[in-house]
Amino acid sequence: TSMSSTELQTFRGIKAYTENNFETVIQIFSDIPKYQMYNMGIGLLFSESYAQKGDLGSSLKIANELLSTQNIDPLEVHLHLAHLLEMYKNSAPEALESYQKALKVVKDADEKVWIEKKIEYLKNLNKKVGANNL
Repeated sequence: TSMSSTELQTFRGIKAYTENNFETVIQIFSDIPKYQMYNMGIGLLFSESYAQKGDLGSSLKIANELLSTQNIDPLEVHLHLAHLLEMYKNSAPEALESYQKALKVVKDADEKVWIEKKIEYLKNLNKKVGANNL
C-alpha cells in the first residue's frame, strides 16, 4: 500500500526535527490538518519546534490544544508543558503547576518518584528565589 501525502509529510517533518531544522518542521506540520497531526502523535514535536524557534506562545497553545484531545496521554502533555515553562519561560511556579498535574495522572512508580523529586526541587528553588528578593 502506498503512503498518503500526509504520512510522507509527517516523515519529512520528523526527519527535519531530528536534524534540528525547526523552521522546516513548522512549515511542514502547519500544512497537516490538526486532527491528523494529533492522531499521528506529532503535536509535541510541533510544539517543541516553536519553542526552539523562540515562539513560546504558539508552542504553549499547541500543547494546551493537545490536552483537549483524547489521542494523547495527558501525562506526556503535562510533562511537556512543565518542560516548556521551566526551560523556555524560566517560570518555576508555572512549571510546578504542570508537574503537579502530571503527578495526578502518572501510573508508573519510577516516573512518579522522578516527578515528586522535580516538584520538591522546584519548591526549594522558589523558596530560594523568594528569599533572594527580600
